[in-house]
Formats: sequence, structure tokens, C-alpha cells
Amino acid sequence: MKKAVTFFYAIILATLCSAQQYISSSSLVGTKWLHVNQVSEKKAFKFYYTFTRRNMTTQNVEDPRGIRYTYYLTDKIPQSYDKSKVGKPSKGCYLVEYNEIAEEMTYHTIKSFNRKTGRLILYRNYDPKRIGSSACDIVLTRVKK
Repeated sequence: MKKAVTFFYAIILATLCSAQQYISSSSLVGTKWLHVNQVSEKKAFKFYYTFTRRNMTTQNVEDPRGIRYTYYLTDKIPQSYDKSKVGKPSKGCYLVEYNEIAEEMTYHTIKSFNRKTGRLILYRNYDPKRIGSSACDIVLTRVKK
């Protein structure tokens, strides 16, 4: 009996410690988010993230050009990009994006999503294959929808 109780508590603890949240793609479609990367007291870079059914666009606030990625959500860490999932309703705790120009896939872990406060936190994993890659949280604040 003690083993069963210990096992039950271990499952609950693992669930509570999991820093992932499942969301649906419909929660993102038509939304615009702001990310502020504060690099010093006096310097911050601001980026917009905009989601359509098929694309996620990142754009520096000071530069009208943006980078467009196709994306989908999944519940498993992706080993490769599955473009058959793009534009279709999806759910998951990983946001998978693909830059068609660079032919490069990246994924983010969805740490939290709060529709009421308009806050989305993504975790970008360190990728040793990418120059300048670092692990970090990307905190987004909704500005539209």
C-alpha cells in the first residue's frame, strides 16, 4: 500500500513540476503579441509576434520587415518538421516553426498561456547547431484579440 501511495504522489508531483502547458492553435490565430528583450537599463529590443492560421511572423518594432515562419502545435518534441500539419487545427505544448528561406526548424516549449492576462511564455531550447543560440524564456504580452 505504501508503494501505491508513493507512486500516486510521484505522479502528482511530476505533473505539477511540468513546465508545459497545452494550448490549441485556435487560441493563437488572429493574435498579435509583444516581446521586449531588455538588454540593458537603457536598451531594449521590441518584437511583434503575429499569428495567422498558417504563419507566425516576427517583426522588430523599429523595422517594417519581418520573418515569416510556418508553424503548428504538437504534444511531442519534434524530430523533424511535418508540413502536413501546417494550417490545420492542432493542440500541444510545443510550438514548432519552420523558416522556409533558411530551411530551418525550431521549436519552443509553451510554459504558460493565460488568456485573461494576455500573457504567453515560450521557452526556447539551446541549439548547438545554431550560431548565437541560447536557452531562454520569451515572454509575450498580447496586444490584439
